[in-house]
Amino acid sequence: MASLPSSPAVVNDDDDDDDGGGGHNSSSNINVDPRPTPRGDADGDDMDDPQRNLSMVRDAIRKGCGCHLNCFCTIPEAKILDNILTMREMVKETKEAYILSKMIPIESASRCSEKSRSRKRCYLYYGSQKICKTAFEIIFDIKKGTRKRMQSHVCERGIEPRVHGLTGRRPSNAFSHDVIKKAVHFLINYAVEEGLPQPAPLRGRTGVAPIYLPVNKTKRGIHGDYVACCKPLGEKFVGLSTFKDIWSSCVPHIKIMGPKDNVCKKCEDCIEQISLARSEDDKLERTSEYHAHVLAARTEREEYKRCVAESSAVFESGSNDFNNVHFTFDFSQYMKLPHHAREKGPTFFIQPRKVQLFGYRVDGYRQYNFLIDEDQTIGIYYLCFVFVSIILCSNFK
Repeated sequence: MASLPSSPAVVNDDDDDDDGGGGHNSSSNINVDPRPTPRGDADGDDMDDPQRNLSMVRDAIRKGCGCHLNCFCTIPEAKILDNILTMREMVKETKEAYILSKMIPIESASRCSEKSRSRKRCYLYYGSQKICKTAFEIIFDIKKGTRKRMQSHVCERGIEPRVHGLTGRRPSNAFSHDVIKKAVHFLINYAVEEGLPQPAPLRGRTGVAPIYLPVNKTKRGIHGDYVACCKPLGEKFVGLSTFKDIWSSCVPHIKIMGPKDNVCKKCEDCIEQISLARSEDDKLERTSEYHAHVLAARTEREEYKRCVAESSAVFESGSNDFNNVHFTFDFSQYMKLPHHAREKGPTFFIQPRKVQLFGYRVDGYRQYNFLIDEDQTIGIYYLCFVFVSIILCSNFK
């Protein structure tokens, strides 16, 4: 690198009153800001065109930087434009590291009698050529404030990467623990009321069994219900983006049911008939059938929730009146013995026995699971159901 000059003509400091460093670097003769505007600042321009404001840079180069060295006279215009486009292609960390390497701090304090120098002064380079502040900002595609902050960083810490002062610290405007805790409790309670819990995690996965919310729900709509609950109570609530972050980090097992999870024969038939309908009358007829089915399913779901709530209340109160006890039962898909939730491939070929799992749940109390051998389920499913039902119902007479 070339030796540092003794003349202060191209010394660059952070004097806010005189950006020219003693009058030699003034840019007052340029009536427009020559530095390229960031993406999105220009109105009416194509935001995807990186050359949208290079005409301003050409005008500034032709007018000169304003210092006595005439920095732009010794650097070809094509090189400056090429360097600007190269800077725009770099990521932020790479660009800052490259620019910091072009700043050489000045350690001299010859003009300071007692106190240390308060302004951060640096020599600025393009290649091996010293340039003024205005030329440096144009060539390296940065603003004045960015250049000054980088100069201060070089003088204090050298060319190590810049780190934001709040990195690793909790922001002052962060939500309190109680606000986040209430949002989590709202999601859990919402899932209890609206969700469909699954008996076990999905195949090949470990952790908490998922709870599926109805497919017609959205995170924005659920956040609206959350805000509606907080406002009457005067409680502080989080925004939509924070609500989504809390959801994904604290209760990821609560999911909104997707189309592939919401498989109902009647729904699938209606959707297929609507897609195959040709006339408008057929579409309206099929759509009305689908609408009626959704309303009937909603009514059935509300009735089921009411029955489950009454059954749970019976056992919570310790009453001996079992008239409102609700039972839920169904056959599961057959199981193979030996069985494991995470079945390995070769295990499939060494399982000699298949059994049926019959689940019988007394809502609010407990669930009973019955294993029925394969020789007892051929064509007599209804007999198994009657037999198991008689055994269980006899306990709640």
